[in-house]
Amino acid sequence: MKKKVLSVLGIMVISFIGVFSLEINKANADTSTGWGHFATEDGKWDGRITTNSMDPNVVVRVSNLWKTDGYGANQAYPSNLQVRLCNAYTGACTGWKYYEDDGSARFYGMKAATFNVDMKDIFSWLYIYGDRVITAY
Repeated sequence: MKKKVLSVLGIMVISFIGVFSLEINKANADTSTGWGHFATEDGKWDGRITTNSMDPNVVVRVSNLWKTDGYGANQAYPSNLQVRLCNAYTGACTGWKYYEDDGSARFYGMKAATFNVDMKDIFSWLYIYGDRVITAY
């Protein structure tokens, strides 16, 4: 009887540790690129992020935005930009999304994959540069 009780208690302790460690791993699984610089119309991807089954959503945030024709700069706004995600392997892209007033654009329920971030501005005669952070959650 004593062995049975100890065995059950041991299983409970191991189960508790397993559940707790999964929660810690989930909290650490969120992926972020950190803040980086981007410029539209430069022919380069504006970042890259990898999603997985536990973090299928992506948010792209922008700040410190400036628009220029190459001679001086004026403040730009998130609403001057659009963003999409393109699968790095297949090349398939989401539709273009406008940024919200808070400088964020969100993509929900993405498949587990690596995505290139592509930003464009709404101006034909200017380009926009600034800072961006990309997070999978």
